[in-house]
Amino acid sequence: MVTAREKLKSRIDKLEGIMQSNEYLNNPLEAMQLINKLSNYWGVMTEEDREFIQAAQMAIEDKLVWNLRP
Repeated sequence: MVTAREKLKSRIDKLEGIMQSNEYLNNPLEAMQLINKLSNYWGVMTEEDREFIQAAQMAIEDKLVWNLRP
């Protein structure tokens, strides 16, 4: 049986791929739908997960290029 944390990780990984490839600039609806699904897991998220999702949401809404530098 798949746990909530495993589902969360899978969906976060998918969102990361969308963000890193900047696909959300062409299809923001798909990215926002994924974020809406992720919000169901807010209780099992780490602080890092929450910050990533909030940053992704801001980038999508403001149509910003996702460019993270270490």
